[in-house]
Amino acid sequence: LFAALAGLLGARLHRVPFAMLTFALNGALFVVAQNATDITYGELGVVIPRPEFLRGESLVWVAVFVAAIAYFAIARLRSSRLGFTLVAIRDNEPLAESVGIRPWPYRLLVLVLAGTLGGIAGVLFGMNLTVVTPHSFAISYTAAGLLIVVVGGRSGPAGALLGAIFFIGLPEFLRTTDPALQIMVFAVVLIITVRFLPD
Repeated sequence: LFAALAGLLGARLHRVPFAMLTFALNGALFVVAQNATDITYGELGVVIPRPEFLRGESLVWVAVFVAAIAYFAIARLRSSRLGFTLVAIRDNEPLAESVGIRPWPYRLLVLVLAGTLGGIAGVLFGMNLTVVTPHSFAISYTAAGLLIVVVGGRSGPAGALLGAIFFIGLPEFLRTTDPALQIMVFAVVLIITVRFLPD
């Protein structure tokens, strides 16, 4: 529902303006989470109950299972008629419009599907944290999602998966190093990707 409401604002935007809207909504959520203390309890946060069967490694395997379902569903969607339409809109919107495709409803649909997957991931993330505070809406999570897409490329779900593995694995690999060095490594990787691997 939230993705649909955000989509009504953002489905007509392209590239940088859309990314800026994403960051603005993220900032708005952070402010609401901090100030709507009757609902969110502010800095104290909301306790997310975790069922007994999801304790320990079980939650990891549930997350892997959900990610696998999402991956194959997106791969199947991509090879469908709807998927070809979405790729046509992404690659050459004026050409898609010239053959009678209206991009806006398709963009809204994609935003709702992405929001649904994000909501499912958010539930698992909340169960992992057990307490969700306003800092769970930190802009770094939005930036990480954007970087995953940039590094993963436009090749489809495989690129997004590789980008996610990279951005999860690299901080773990650099965990014992200086935080400033970690940011520098991320910046260099991003610049190299954008400069030499734009696709």
